[in-house]
Amino acid sequence: MKINSLSKKLFFSYLLKALFIGVLFVVAANYNVKANNMRIFTNMLTTDGKIISSDIAELFNGGKYKEIDDYVKRNVKGTSIRITVINASGNVIADSLKNPKDMENHLNREEVSSAFNGKDSVSVRRSVTLNEDLLYVAMPLYNKNNEVAVLRMSMPLKNISVFSYEFISRNYLMLVIIIAFSLIVSFFLSRTVGKNTMKLKNAFEELSKGNFNIRSDIKSGDELEELSNTFNIMSEQMYETFKQTDNARDELDKIISSVSDAIMVIDGAGKIILANKSFLEQFWQAAFKDVYYWQLFDGKIFDSHIKNYERPSTFLFDRKNKYYSCTIARIKSESGFVIVFHDITDMKNIESFKKDLVGNVSHELKTPLASIKLYLELSEEENNIETLKRHLAVISKNTQRLSDIVNDLMTLSATENKRALTLEKFRLKDLFAQMQVLFQEKAAAKNIKLSFECAQNVTLTADKFRLSQVLSNVIDNALRYTEKGSVSVWASLENNIAVFKIKDTGIGMAKEHLDKIFERFYVIDKSRSRKTGGTGLGLSIVKHIVDLHGGVVKVESSLNEGTVFTIQIPQLPSK
Repeated sequence: MKINSLSKKLFFSYLLKALFIGVLFVVAANYNVKANNMRIFTNMLTTDGKIISSDIAELFNGGKYKEIDDYVKRNVKGTSIRITVINASGNVIADSLKNPKDMENHLNREEVSSAFNGKDSVSVRRSVTLNEDLLYVAMPLYNKNNEVAVLRMSMPLKNISVFSYEFISRNYLMLVIIIAFSLIVSFFLSRTVGKNTMKLKNAFEELSKGNFNIRSDIKSGDELEELSNTFNIMSEQMYETFKQTDNARDELDKIISSVSDAIMVIDGAGKIILANKSFLEQFWQAAFKDVYYWQLFDGKIFDSHIKNYERPSTFLFDRKNKYYSCTIARIKSESGFVIVFHDITDMKNIESFKKDLVGNVSHELKTPLASIKLYLELSEEENNIETLKRHLAVISKNTQRLSDIVNDLMTLSATENKRALTLEKFRLKDLFAQMQVLFQEKAAAKNIKLSFECAQNVTLTADKFRLSQVLSNVIDNALRYTEKGSVSVWASLENNIAVFKIKDTGIGMAKEHLDKIFERFYVIDKSRSRKTGGTGLGLSIVKHIVDLHGGVVKVESSLNEGTVFTIQIPQLPSK
């Protein structure tokens, strides 16, 4: 049986000790009682032997062996004592229980041989004649001729044991009482100690769970109470320590979480042990558990800086079309590293945009400037008025193109800088009337039907000027890329959102161009754009103005099947 609880262990420990002491006491008492009784009966047999020895010696002097035998038989009648007389030859001449003639020679008996040497002798052994254990006391007898005989007194040991039984029984009763008392005392002692120990155990369990307010209230007046008081002091100190640690950790977490840069901390094995909110948002959405940095990034990039670390270093790193400036530093007194990821994607995009803008603007300005320069040089040597007029017309056209490019760049810059909108409430019918006046002549020149459709009283609160820029750019593109057919413009108000649709029957666009047409200077057919005077900035301006209004612009088109632009502008609250 396996004993687990402390109270049971204490109970059995106390009980075993009490049992051991009780059993030891009973065994010692029984031994002492038996030994004492042996001494009493030995003295009794010796005394009785001394009393009858003179009578037997007198009969022995007269050689009256028959009278000796009768004497011993008569003297011990009704008792458990046995008397035996042995002559110098070892022959039994008298015995109180047996016929001497039937008994064997006793010269070799231990107690007899000692008595023949002139000493009183005591022995305990098994009787061959009676086949039982006896206590023997032998003493020498002398007649007047100094002939020696031995008087032997004996008694069965069972008689002595019966005499000791009552006292021994009382000892066993005492043992039972001791055991019962020990059970009661052991039970209460072990239960008290076990209960107090369980209180301490429960207190430690609560403490291990982070409950630093737990206290122990043991009042036993012993070492357990001292241990309880020590526990309470420790619990209070731990509470203060963890409170300070938690406050420091909270402050650190707030600081790290407020940093916009992604922060990652790794240990010496490369396992991520800490990361801030920005890092989780950018690189890892799940909780960290046995995640190593090379599972998220190309390990080679970081290995060279970690393995060859001498001082904090910074290197560039790109991942999924984003660019980062990474700074790596070793944690003091630790083998780990802190890596900070500073997002420089916008900076990179600005650099790329500047390069693209300079290249595109240079390219777009180069062509009309080259034409202007060429025709100016030709005009210097030309005397024909008609030819000069044609040269001036080309110069004027390219000058206008330069002006359009500059104006579009300024408009695009204004929209990208998110300048405030000038909101006003106006009727869409009035806006359409302006557009019709603006493009009617251009449509008629190409024999294209231009139509506007809108309910009479539909109104919209928005930036009317910029919205007119949106419509004029889309309508201008529709007329530019439509050779025959029609361009239809209509508007409606749906759920407080103005919906404009501009549909043409022009050349349309292939599907692969639809996601790119709102990029700056993106032109599908550059030769046609230069011929028709397009700058490649109109639709980019449209997209930015619509975004400023919180709206949406969509395009549907198929090659040689025309194009439909859908523009959604929400009603804006007027100031």
